[in-house]
Amino acid sequence: MMITLIYDLFNEIFKTGNWGVTRANIGPETNVLIMRAGPIGLVTMLWARASGLPRTVVVDVSDHCLSVTKSLGADDIGNNSGILNQKFLKSSIFSSVSVITVIFI
Repeated sequence: MMITLIYDLFNEIFKTGNWGVTRANIGPETNVLIMRAGPIGLVTMLWARASGLPRTVVVDVSDHCLSVTKSLGADDIGNNSGILNQKFLKSSIFSSVSVITVIFI
């Protein structure tokens, strides 16, 4: 019983991450901004990296989640303290990004 629940939990997380990347119609030239670095955001970032995307940026309010994200292969991370505003978008994280697809997880 417990193994089935754990399997279902991980299965749902992986399916949701894959769905986010697939639904966003991401191409090889697309840079991705993922909002939230929780379990589903991490898996979404891994799917995006596995798809061969040139740049993946993950934004969250938790420094711990962001450090885990960076160690798993995110190109850049950003702490938005709960508010994504124009000043943040113009910061160095996004200075060289031409095409951004935002995935809200």
